Amino acid sequence: MISIFLNQGVFSNSVFSSYRVLISFILLSGVVLSNTYASGLASVLTIPRYGKPLETIHDFVESPYRWGASSLAWILSLESADTHDIRELVARFDMIPGEEELFRRSLGGDYGLAIEFLNSGYYAYLSFVRQENVQLFDILKQELYFMYTIAYSQRGWPLMEYFNKFNLETIQHGFILHWEKQMIRKYMSSRIEQILSLIAEGHNSVKELKPLSVTHILGPSFVLLIGLSAAIVLFILELIWVHFNSRLILKPSSVERQTVYVKLRAKLSSATAAVERDSKRNATSTKSYKSV
Repeated sequence: MISIFLNQGVFSNSVFSSYRVLISFILLSGVVLSNTYASGLASVLTIPRYGKPLETIHDFVESPYRWGASSLAWILSLESADTHDIRELVARFDMIPGEEELFRRSLGGDYGLAIEFLNSGYYAYLSFVRQENVQLFDILKQELYFMYTIAYSQRGWPLMEYFNKFNLETIQHGFILHWEKQMIRKYMSSRIEQILSLIAEGHNSVKELKPLSVTHILGPSFVLLIGLSAAIVLFILELIWVHFNSRLILKPSSVERQTVYVKLRAKLSSATAAVERDSKRNATSTKSYKSV
């Protein structure tokens, strides 16, 4: 059974049909197991393994990643939250004033950065989001929180009614969205905005499939080469050992040859003496017969 599973030969037995049936079933199971192992090994060596995508806040909390920004304003609205995921998210926040440090940490692919999603559908970000690291990100489908822009004034301000009416009309006529798009075109990179939009839709150019090449299987090829080389060397050593062992068995030593020669000579001498005795006995019996 083990020899069949290792794709080796077995001793044939044509006497019993039950033996042939048993070997046939074991051979079929061995073929199934061998093909299953070969296909599984091929899939492991060729198909890259990706982790579970982070789509919600809970997924991010379950991951070992941390996140950060250049200001504490990102978590001021979350510090009073009582849910477990939000409290854990606040605990993992790192306030790093240096934007270069945030950019350096993001290059590892295991650190999150905070960006703002505007009402116009664009993203607002600082200089730590660049073309060198933007394609390493995955944007959560669940928003962390949403809040309006608040304007303060003194109590009893006589122009508050006109101010509220002005804000309502600007929102209704789309001036807010127009101003946001204008500021994005003026101060942000259109290339990064396009990449962020594609990532939010689930398209990331970094994860595009590439054709299989020799470099993808270079490591397993070296392991296979080492195994085959070791097997060939052991096979040659086994042949040499069998050859010398057979020579030692077939060719006796000088002492053994001398002993065999002495034994053969003794047997030959005893046979010659027996023949001479028989001839003398026959000659004596012939003479006595003639005398009679």
